[in-house]
Amino acid sequence: MIRHIEIDACLNGFIVRCGCQTLAYTSINSLTKDIGEYLADPDATEKRLVGDAINRKHTYDMPQAMPAPPSDCCAPETCGQIATEIARLR
Repeated sequence: MIRHIEIDACLNGFIVRCGCQTLAYTSINSLTKDIGEYLADPDATEKRLVGDAINRKHTYDMPQAMPAPPSDCCAPETCGQIATEIARLR
């Protein structure tokens, strides 16, 4: 089933709303390629786009947020722990 499609131009590409999904494109070529594929086979194209999505729920394990230090500045003994954790996450 082909869903309602809206395409909005923005400063560095295009925002496409298709049904309840929103996609961002920085290339007109990739946008027109995906639109063509979608019109030819909407179900297969939706499956591919959702499967390739980088922000799809449960795509990868997100690091847990660290609790905020109790004061405006962390204690010297915990600053090293925070820096080590940040380095590990990169």
